[in-house]
Amino acid sequence: MPRSFREILAPQIEPRLGLTWDLSGQGTTILHASAGLFHNARLGGGSFGNLRNPPFFITPSVPNATTSTMFAPGITLTERPADLQSLEWDYKTPSSYNWSIGLRRDIGWGTVVDATYIGTLGRNLEMYYNLNAVPEEAKWLDVHPENRDPGSTSATAILADNFLRPFRGYGAIRVRGNSGSSDYHALQV
Repeated sequence: MPRSFREILAPQIEPRLGLTWDLSGQGTTILHASAGLFHNARLGGGSFGNLRNPPFFITPSVPNATTSTMFAPGITLTERPADLQSLEWDYKTPSSYNWSIGLRRDIGWGTVVDATYIGTLGRNLEMYYNLNAVPEEAKWLDVHPENRDPGSTSATAILADNFLRPFRGYGAIRVRGNSGSSDYHALQV
């Protein structure tokens, strides 16, 4: 039986290294470099945490209705399918590898010029994917004529998205996983 919504990881090691070298010996030409590994201190969430599923947040919705027509005969008051959020069990902590190397030179008159190359790699970044997305071809009536809205007088009206989803009875089923990555490289002067 799991103890939590996600696997519990051991504390993460975050090595860092910095170097400054006075090349001229007079404090006018400085080589500086640094590198480090950083982790996301708190995974996802916000003030309510990672999950916001019913019964905590139920918001009934009656599309295309007003208070005068909502209870008219023939109109039913229903809730739209709920959107769900879930977490991947076997996640990795989002991490960032940062490094820089630069040269700083005092050119006189109280002016210093610095040119530094900076790089950052983000790995295991949090991203969402939808398990219950509407298939792209579901809205093509020439491929799926069964998805035409029978309640509409228009020949090109398509059923609402929630009738086209793979898992009926639900809206979006968003999964928070760690499949993202990023790269950043710059020369800063």
